[in-house]
Amino acid sequence: MLYEYIPLKDQNIDLIAKEMNMLVYNNALAVPLIAFLQGVVGLVGYLIIGVPDPWFWFVITAITSMLPFVGAAAAYIPLGIYMFSVGPSWKGTAVLLWGFLVIGLVDNVFRIVIQRKWGDVHPLITAFGVIIGVNLFGFVGLIFGPIVIAMFLLLMKIYINEFATRRSTRQQIKKE
Repeated sequence: MLYEYIPLKDQNIDLIAKEMNMLVYNNALAVPLIAFLQGVVGLVGYLIIGVPDPWFWFVITAITSMLPFVGAAAAYIPLGIYMFSVGPSWKGTAVLLWGFLVIGLVDNVFRIVIQRKWGDVHPLITAFGVIIGVNLFGFVGLIFGPIVIAMFLLLMKIYINEFATRRSTRQQIKKE
């Protein structure tokens, strides 16, 4: 039924359906998976360093890793400061180094690899999508923001595909 009522070429309707499915799959699975991976890597470091309540900090690290810009740093920076105040300073230093070097690397590497492999989504689409999505939709915007940006770019490509060929055909007819 959609093929009859949507004023686009059938190949463009198929492209929209395929891209939408891929984007939802990519964002709905990749974002929580990356958050979980960061939490697990954080947990390993917390257990090695001897952080009190490492499972609590695992959950906090996984949840905060979904926040734009600050990410998991919103968990391991306060933890590092806490470790400086209650124990030997090497533990605070170790938590901060583990966070910046290892947990941050997991986010940077896996986000690019997973989202590229699963959906060929450029990292800037993800970054801007998360920022805009959180402002528009709240927490759910972490997933839907990148989808909105990617769909906008896809619709621009389809618009050019649909109407650039029509315009060039009209111009060619006028010349004849």
